[in-house]
Amino acid sequence: MIQLSHGKCPFSAGYSSFPGWSTLGEIRKLEFERGNEFPDISHLDPAWPAKWIAESKLVAYGYVLPAGEWGRVVHGDLTANERKDIKNAVSRIPIYRGDIFLIDDNDGGYLVVRPRR
Repeated sequence: MIQLSHGKCPFSAGYSSFPGWSTLGEIRKLEFERGNEFPDISHLDPAWPAKWIAESKLVAYGYVLPAGEWGRVVHGDLTANERKDIKNAVSRIPIYRGDIFLIDDNDGGYLVVRPRR
């Protein structure tokens, strides 16, 4: 995982295949359980809402499919029904001033943290 420079938002809205928000602490724990690197978040509140999002609907939909199917998404080899499912399986997530882009996963996913106002 790569920490994004200065936490700047690379886009104004993203997409997610998961409807809810987790907490930053929950996501950190899950990433460590998966054996993934995670940046130091001691300066952030682990109770803040956090969510993995993607810049495009297609990338977000890729997270719905089993890992072995990712290549089909990247190469545009989805069936007509799968392309239709994108509308139902993926939701648009607006990016607000103050949202923090903590890391990216090098696959088109970004972890956004939404500090409580």
